[in-house]
Amino acid sequence: MFGRSNTKLLLVIFTVIFALIASSCSSGDDDSSSASSSEDSSASEDSSASTEAGGEDTVVLTQESDWALRGTAAAGSAAEVPPFSAGILHVVEAAESDQRCGFALVDALEVVGVTPSEFDGAGVPETMAEGMDVLLGEGHDVIFGISVEPGAIAVQLQRAADEGVTFINMCGTVRKNDLVAASPVPSDYAQAALAGQYIIDMLYEENPNAPEGQIAVIEFPQILSLFQRVATVEKMLEEWDGIEIVARHEVDFANPNEDIRSAVLSIVTANPDIDVIYTLGDFMIPAAVSALDELGVTGTEVKIVSAQSGSPSVLSLIEAGKVAAVVDPRIDASGWIAVDIWLDHLARGNEMNDVDWHQYNHFFEYKLITADNIDPNYEMRPGYVVETPVTGFVEFFTAKWTAEYGLG
Repeated sequence: MFGRSNTKLLLVIFTVIFALIASSCSSGDDDSSSASSSEDSSASEDSSASTEAGGEDTVVLTQESDWALRGTAAAGSAAEVPPFSAGILHVVEAAESDQRCGFALVDALEVVGVTPSEFDGAGVPETMAEGMDVLLGEGHDVIFGISVEPGAIAVQLQRAADEGVTFINMCGTVRKNDLVAASPVPSDYAQAALAGQYIIDMLYEENPNAPEGQIAVIEFPQILSLFQRVATVEKMLEEWDGIEIVARHEVDFANPNEDIRSAVLSIVTANPDIDVIYTLGDFMIPAAVSALDELGVTGTEVKIVSAQSGSPSVLSLIEAGKVAAVVDPRIDASGWIAVDIWLDHLARGNEMNDVDWHQYNHFFEYKLITADNIDPNYEMRPGYVVETPVTGFVEFFTAKWTAEYGLG
């Protein structure tokens, strides 16, 4: 489907993304994330083995051992990591994307011998603030926030700074705050660009001479990552007069499933010619599907496209033909990168920032998933990995930490 319409638009977007990376890599209102190309990673890591020349002494490396060797080679000078305690503040633990990030973070911490304490913010700012207070009261050295906006925990972030507790964001973009030590996250722009181009190409194929279509957006702009996934598509649509966003709904997190279901019912009823429901994360999708099922238009008259989701329940909906496409970044790599940043700071006293971690951009693999390329072998726990990653970040960091810290 890609490439038959205005493919230069997608190239321009990715060019802008990489230009942004080169000039600035910070967690700000413009994006704490940056893009890397999964196609490039796939091309370089597609083979399952590499060989070192040497006649009878030739050594064949599996892909797994290759990444372990890279991790060992990337290790810094030997250093000792003092004991530490960690907390995790979830934004919405019921969301499978949150779970994916949380599972990865727990796994990474367990490699270094730490069992974290966890608190679910349940998507409610007051609950997030309460959770931060609880975790601070437990006396942790570091707290990892899973896509928690600093504004929701502003008082607690100042308390953490006063008490010498480090706060690191991961998984999803948040607004810039000097009290957030680092924010290693995948690019919202890259995710949305893939989803937006899919929508444009789909409508282009239906009417190549003058593509037209109606889109409804389910959004929550208070979360920066979700805001940016909408803003990117809006920018892409500026070149297409016949494609427009005709309806939008802001999610009420007090009862999100029923809120989204009711909103989609109302939107499609009021706009019978609507073509696409554009969602921004996995937690939005099941309720949207339920509404379209109720109207009898799921996957036929109305397509669901999501800017971010590679979670098992959503993949099963793609397999069933109820969701057209989702973009899956390796958000689970975020947890491993976050722990690496923290270990370096703890062992060596190096300042944490939003520049150095970009050397690991390749671990965020962006993939558009449709019924044509879905991997049926997905699960959440145990193992939780939706698909085997192209880049072996688990093996890489495990070997790296063993080499430089004697951990793992």
